[in-house]
Amino acid sequence: MQKVIDMQWFSNLRLLLAGFLLLLVASCQSSDKASDVLSVDAQAPAGATVSPERVGEGEATIILALDLAKATRANADLADGARLAAELLGGGKVSLAIVDAAGAQLTPADKPVFYAAGPGVIPQPPAGLTPVGVSETAPAGGFAFVGSREDSLATGMRHAAPKGELVAVLVPENGPNDGSRVDAARLGSAIGGKVGVLTYGTGESGVEIIKKMGDISKIAAVGFASADRTEISRIATMLRKVSPGMLIVGNSDWTSSVAALPVLEGAVIARPDTQSAEAISERFRARYGRVPSQMALYGFDLVAVPAGIVRARGGSAVTRAQLLAPAGFRGASGSFRFRQDGRIERLLELAVIKGGRFTVAKPAEGGF
Repeated sequence: MQKVIDMQWFSNLRLLLAGFLLLLVASCQSSDKASDVLSVDAQAPAGATVSPERVGEGEATIILALDLAKATRANADLADGARLAAELLGGGKVSLAIVDAAGAQLTPADKPVFYAAGPGVIPQPPAGLTPVGVSETAPAGGFAFVGSREDSLATGMRHAAPKGELVAVLVPENGPNDGSRVDAARLGSAIGGKVGVLTYGTGESGVEIIKKMGDISKIAAVGFASADRTEISRIATMLRKVSPGMLIVGNSDWTSSVAALPVLEGAVIARPDTQSAEAISERFRARYGRVPSQMALYGFDLVAVPAGIVRARGGSAVTRAQLLAPAGFRGASGSFRFRQDGRIERLLELAVIKGGRFTVAKPAEGGF
């Protein structure tokens, strides 16, 4: 297995963060003011230009574009994670500019090396920069930063059928949580072995859906592409009646409310790595008074990756080719690498639903 590119800033992260402790304490004194950028009171009038918020004094500038007119928790968490990374890992060489996607301007002194766009933002990167979008879908010419439901389901199904046993995946045809982000053909190829990808309509009963599977005794596991709690409960209940011991595989969009369904006891889900966050969770909690969410971890890594490259090789080294390094990166959100087609590949952990809760059964691997 190829060793992950563990840039110096992350391979010894705990030591590095300890070295930045004084900086962290100083930054805590102004944390309330910095967070106000995303508060409801700080929203800018429509059409107004918002000056970029800057963190750090380095020459190389990392741009995080957010829709500051929307004071969402996702935006706040993303920005806070990015701020923390800039404060701890900038090293006097990197600065973070949090800009309003509606039209904030950089200064001539800025030397942009990396551009990331928050949820719902249409990227408008400076010339020559490859945009990274905080979504499952890659922006034009760039990369996605959020792992897909499809990848999660494929990983879970491979675990359920390690020897290529016959498995079935249920993909709804339409609806708000319809699995539309799941490419059936690509999913089947990613799982490998014998796979039956079955689509069903919202009007079909659980009995009708189960009948589509044929001889269920020959199926090793059934995967759900849906994240709709009511829909999952309806189908899984019928599935348990027909085959009580059937292994059910969920996906990374399943929430704690889905896990609380008694019928899903023992189900397996491949989800984002939760162990890697330990390296920064204590600092984040001390800085912001809350546990870092997945979005906060994304924000941290969106700064940590280019910051590590700049510190090791200079600003000119933050290139598309470098971002496509096969060995990938290891960050607070786990190990990941960018694909040529713009998608991101993340190493996932396996969780099992026990007593209505997700329990880690197998930690994510450390590298590709």
